[in-house]
Amino acid sequence: MLDMSHVTEVLIDARKQAGLTQRQLAEHLGVAQATLADIERGRRPLPRERIAKLPKEIRRRVVDAAIDELRDQIAELRAMR
Repeated sequence: MLDMSHVTEVLIDARKQAGLTQRQLAEHLGVAQATLADIERGRRPLPRERIAKLPKEIRRRVVDAAIDELRDQIAELRAMR
């Protein structure tokens, strides 16, 4: 299973660098603040449709982190051959 902890760390860091509170970003995404808190804690996944609604500067960093995680996972799987 893909470990998305780095992606959630990037989300938190990007949100803070953008000067947004959890509540502000949650409102922007159309979710409850508690839902965003669960996403940031890794208790819930960040659905693709919500990723698309992230502000551009946050979305770019989150997507790049997810791609990096997938590349790492692929490399690990290839090493198992």
